[in-house]
Amino acid sequence: MLETASPGVLQAIVSEPSRVDSLGEAWATDRFALVDPKDTVAQLAALRALTATPYADSMFRLFGTPSRPVGLVGERGQRAGRLGEFIASRDSISLSPARMTTPAQLRHALAHELAHRWQRAMPGEFEALWEGVEPIHDSLRYGFANEQEHQAEAVAFAVHFLQTTAAPDLPTDAALDLLQAYERLVPGTRVMARRLAAQPIYRYHPLASTLLAPPGASLPVAIDMPRP
Repeated sequence: MLETASPGVLQAIVSEPSRVDSLGEAWATDRFALVDPKDTVAQLAALRALTATPYADSMFRLFGTPSRPVGLVGERGQRAGRLGEFIASRDSISLSPARMTTPAQLRHALAHELAHRWQRAMPGEFEALWEGVEPIHDSLRYGFANEQEHQAEAVAFAVHFLQTTAAPDLPTDAALDLLQAYERLVPGTRVMARRLAAQPIYRYHPLASTLLAPPGASLPVAIDMPRP
């Protein structure tokens, strides 16, 4: 049994196990939406508030800043039930706060879409990192039978794990138990957490040395995302 005061996305998944936007079904309903789906101004304000946070600044430092400001998912994406999109040809990220229920979910979506930007910039590194990672076996889990979505979700889970365990007084054993729980939900979370822990932004993270310590770890020292 694992107990944590900051369950974050784990609690969301336990309470909403059917969150699979790739199946075309909305997870968030109008009743619980973060903002009114009919209020474009409120949706844009939610995105502006998100991109002005230290969290967003950290994500942009990790994965680079898209050429265009974060925008809203277009009508086609909305009809497909997408929570976010990365458009490689325009180097742009779009999110749909009206289809989300909490700010934490919005932050998770930002990390997920920025992970797609990282994939685009460094396909060879992702291929190397992903060697030996188990596929998602649960057909109801987001990323099932779709390696790119699986990888991006693992990155987003790794980011959430590193943010959640940043408190210096959190016991290491409890933190590693939490990582194992994330790994069961989304295989590959562990390797992505190790990869990100090597970045300067996490240099003083309480788990940095622990994550990078296992024998055989071979991690680059920087992402070096190409800048537009």
